[in-house]
Amino acid sequence: MSGGNRSGPTEVVLVTGGSGFLGQHLIKQLLERKQELGIKEIRSLDIVPYRNNIGHEETTLLRTFVADIAGDREPLDPIFAGVDGVFHCAASVKIEYPPNYDELERVNVKDTPTLDSSTLWEQDNKFLIQGYASSKLRAENIVLNSNGAPLQNQQEYLATSAIRAPLTYGECDSHFITEVFEYLSTRGWVFPRIAGVGGKQQLVYAGNVAWGHICAYKALKVSDRAVNGLPVFVTDDTGINDVSRFVQKMAVLGERFRVRTSWWYVPHFLFFFLAFLLEAVVRVAYPYTKYRLRYSLRALASYTSSMLMYNRLRASIHMDYMPLYDPDESAERSAKWYARWWDERQQAKKLKKSKSS
Repeated sequence: MSGGNRSGPTEVVLVTGGSGFLGQHLIKQLLERKQELGIKEIRSLDIVPYRNNIGHEETTLLRTFVADIAGDREPLDPIFAGVDGVFHCAASVKIEYPPNYDELERVNVKDTPTLDSSTLWEQDNKFLIQGYASSKLRAENIVLNSNGAPLQNQQEYLATSAIRAPLTYGECDSHFITEVFEYLSTRGWVFPRIAGVGGKQQLVYAGNVAWGHICAYKALKVSDRAVNGLPVFVTDDTGINDVSRFVQKMAVLGERFRVRTSWWYVPHFLFFFLAFLLEAVVRVAYPYTKYRLRYSLRALASYTSSMLMYNRLRASIHMDYMPLYDPDESAERSAKWYARWWDERQQAKKLKKSKSS
């Protein structure tokens, strides 16, 4: 394996989407385990400039690059030069309606063949771990089918795996709890029950998802039969419950406001039918209005009314994965960050209001 017979740190790893939610957690843990993993350099590649939003150590070990992974190949060559492993976290996770198929295709699919191209990989065994796989099924298939592809030297091979995670929460979240809080702040902090009595959903802390990526990286390095070419579910011990209950828990722990559920609920079939009608009107009118719903209402109704649970047995057996953070620590870390995010948001609003007046 790469660097197996050399002393000192030798590994160079690249995190695509390093400025994002999962990317920041992953970079933080890679820095914390640099000695254990033998890492001499971590590279972050993202379309937006990197900001340390999670509070990891500041070090020259981390190099950041701004580039479009789905763009021209030439600017990417020096970024990939000498890289031993890639954590592919770059993704578009929007669920707007109608979907922006061009953006989803460009970001989630077209960038993946670029990563799999054997000409980017120079020598030694290389490792590619795909993140956000559940929202990028076609990209996941590309990654997994590339397992065992010969590298440029025609002597070594590409080892790949795909990490699948449930709906994720934690520091640097910008799509889940933060969006829910934004919405509830305009609705008197009442969580509407739009899918009948609700379902049960399994959530996972972002720190544990990042740890799952590292476990996959370690497994790919020591064995060619562990999780090579396979998708792996990564979960933790966060309680399985209605999403609204989890939102209430984050609010209570954050001590900024209280969230309650509505005393009424809309039967799932009725809300789904109304959502279908609204989405049909929006789709028909889109060529003229260019208006998109921020979220697919049918998707929200289907998710919140479903019972969704996942099995991490493959990760436990073949990657030696166990959650790094227990449910209480995960909740406390997350709630503190959400509270700080809320305070900063309120301060920004006050500042903007004072400037306008």
